[in-house]
Amino acid sequence: MLVVSLLLAILINKKAGRLTKGYRVALFLPSITSTVAVSMVWLWIFNPDMGILNNILTAIGLNDVPLWLGDPAWSKPALVIMRVWQMSGYYMLMFLAGLQTIPETLYEAADVDGATGWQKFIRITVPMLSNTTFVVAILLVIEAFNMFESIFVMTQGGPLGSTSTIMYYIYEQGFTNYNMGYASALAWIFFAIIMVVTLIQYRFRHEQGGE
Repeated sequence: MLVVSLLLAILINKKAGRLTKGYRVALFLPSITSTVAVSMVWLWIFNPDMGILNNILTAIGLNDVPLWLGDPAWSKPALVIMRVWQMSGYYMLMFLAGLQTIPETLYEAADVDGATGWQKFIRITVPMLSNTTFVVAILLVIEAFNMFESIFVMTQGGPLGSTSTIMYYIYEQGFTNYNMGYASALAWIFFAIIMVVTLIQYRFRHEQGGE
């Protein structure tokens, strides 16, 4: 998601006339759509028999199509695809805000020196976005810990526990197996982990002067 969000931000940051705002809205909309609704749509997309994805793969000549959510080897990549599609637009806006703070004079000086597009990206864009990248990475870690709705709707932690997350495991222990004490202990440990990650982010932003 980090890579996809950055690439989208770079593409949208380029001048696209009146369409620029439309592109931003279109990419951001999935992130504010209900995760349950998004999960239901992707359940249909990943359906191994009637899903549009396997129909497309079959149409282009692939006979051995994946079972997606029904296969332990493909269930996690399927959830990754869904989540990247849903949330990349949100993190794209963060990178876009960072890109727009980079002075154009840096790129103009690089052009004078004969730098290529790749050199400008590596020597200017990446270093100037280091703070934003760190913040986004921390937020992605927190989001990964918090994944629940899509797991609950699409896989229930299966198949064979291949998509079980911390949040879903706590829910399963508390409300399926009725191990309330164990689930409560896990919840407190989970809270401590998220607190540590949040404090790291807060400390970093404080050292950077809140920029």
